[in-house]
Amino acid sequence: MIVCDIEGGEGDLFDDDIVSRLRRTDFIVELHEAFRPGVTNDLLNIFKKTHTIILIDAISDEEKVSAYRYPPLHRMSEVLCRYATAERRYSKMQWLVALAG
Repeated sequence: MIVCDIEGGEGDLFDDDIVSRLRRTDFIVELHEAFRPGVTNDLLNIFKKTHTIILIDAISDEEKVSAYRYPPLHRMSEVLCRYATAERRYSKMQWLVALAG
């Protein structure tokens, strides 16, 4: 498995040739659409030729407090819990999961 988080460089790294050569490899790629508009569609079109694709949407900082089921968080005040789980992202993120066929 390759996990890729390169702040927008994923559009430069992955092309048809590279992905085809790694067709037996699973991937998790953090997508940086805000840095490189169109990168999501570009990578979907590349990976779908050789992999099964799943897109995973991040949840907002506000949603994390109720969504995370980690017991120590539930012992904190809501304010502290929000602070502990906040990533303060510039935009809502997505991950492309590409499973080898």
